[in-house]
Amino acid sequence: RFVMAARDVLNMVRSRLFIEFRFLSAAIGRLEIENDDLIKTTAVDGNVLYYNARHIVKTYNEEPNAVNRMYMHTVLHCVFRHMFVSPKIDKKKWDTACNIAVENILTEMDSELLKCRGEQFQEETVQKLKSEIKSLTAERIYKYFNDNNFDDEKIEKISEFFDRDNHETWYPDRERENNNSDTNSGEGSDDLLEKYKNLEKEWEDISSRIDVDLETLSRENGGTKALLQQLQEVNRDKYDYREFLKKFAVRGEDITVNDEEFDYIYYTY
Repeated sequence: RFVMAARDVLNMVRSRLFIEFRFLSAAIGRLEIENDDLIKTTAVDGNVLYYNARHIVKTYNEEPNAVNRMYMHTVLHCVFRHMFVSPKIDKKKWDTACNIAVENILTEMDSELLKCRGEQFQEETVQKLKSEIKSLTAERIYKYFNDNNFDDEKIEKISEFFDRDNHETWYPDRERENNNSDTNSGEGSDDLLEKYKNLEKEWEDISSRIDVDLETLSRENGGTKALLQQLQEVNRDKYDYREFLKKFAVRGEDITVNDEEFDYIYYTY
């Protein structure tokens, strides 16, 4: 009963978000939804949004907008490719940095669908970071945590105001697979790595399309400014301009006369 009710809620939420945020439709529609009772809240791995049915139903009954915000929270993690990181990263710091980055964007979108309790508790942390960091991308926030020696206790205290999902699905056993690659045939690990890279590339393409769409939309909607700023920074840092320039490269050049532009008068005596 809970599974069906939760799925109905999430499908309704997704439809609302499609209408409200058309520029994110490719990202919103990319994720499949799947019940998983082992997850306490929700989680995403780039392919699937996993949910705990009881949690979804309970949250929706208490505060419908919290489910809207949770869904958008997970979508933005994918748009910014937050799950595609080195297994050696400090998970607690990275998780918190990513949550702050997307929650700040959702607040600045200023949509009635995304307003919910708890935003006021985020304000102090967000304003402090804005005074110290140029833009609140996850990468910059993570660097700030490291540069200022934030310990686990301090990170934990901050994270409670920004957590909306579980990030364990971001960290599969890639480190263990890499360590065992020399002793195994490598075929299984290679296949997983290839799928991982393809999925990252797919979200990179989606992110780039959203970036282009927002260039026009931002002139009409100031609420997308933070999203556009972060997209441009992240996509600029990771874009391979050699691939871009190849589109304009030619192997050779044939010189011919353009009859429409050539003026023979200058050559008549």
